[in-house]
Amino acid sequence: WSALGGPRTYGEILPSSVARLVQELGLSEQDVFYDLGSGAGKVVLQVHLETTVRRAGGIELEESRHRAAQRLHHELQRLGVATTAPTREVQFILGDATD
Repeated sequence: WSALGGPRTYGEILPSSVARLVQELGLSEQDVFYDLGSGAGKVVLQVHLETTVRRAGGIELEESRHRAAQRLHHELQRLGVATTAPTREVQFILGDATD
């Protein structure tokens, strides 16, 4: 926890719950998905990998969590898992979603 900014209102959703959300939403290549309070970016990256959305993004207030999301995304790109196609974007923003 301390590496991700401590327990300050931090919680995670299970991958199976994200999969169900994705199924219920019926996301397509015309959609954009944003996770507000995206933490380490797991939900954003799961949506990117399991759907055809044109953009999957996250906004995170805590800098250490934001950096963790960026590292995870870069590692998935390096492994060839996350796409680098210009029509499919992953974006992580460090900031306050209420601004």
